[in-house]
Amino acid sequence: MGLLLRRGRALTPRTLAHLEAQRKQGGIDALTPKKRGPKVVVSPLVKENRELLAANARLTKKLKNAELIIEVQKKVAALLGNPIPNIQTTRRIDERRIGAG
Repeated sequence: MGLLLRRGRALTPRTLAHLEAQRKQGGIDALTPKKRGPKVVVSPLVKENRELLAANARLTKKLKNAELIIEVQKKVAALLGNPIPNIQTTRRIDERRIGAG
């Protein structure tokens, strides 16, 4: 359709620019792209659950990285002749509480 209009000189670049400007200002709602199909409504509980799961995964990864760094630091300290005493981390303490519960 656009090709036919351009061939007949009915649709010029200036006209296209004008229509685009009107669309951006909200003057032409028919030209704005719209999603097709039914709207998906996400429950606030599902949304919060997804956010909490993502935060939990992110923090678990950070904890594993921190524990790896601590283990490397212990090994380096032992190689240098200054061993670090084995201190229980909060994760191990929590696991004992869960197991004893």
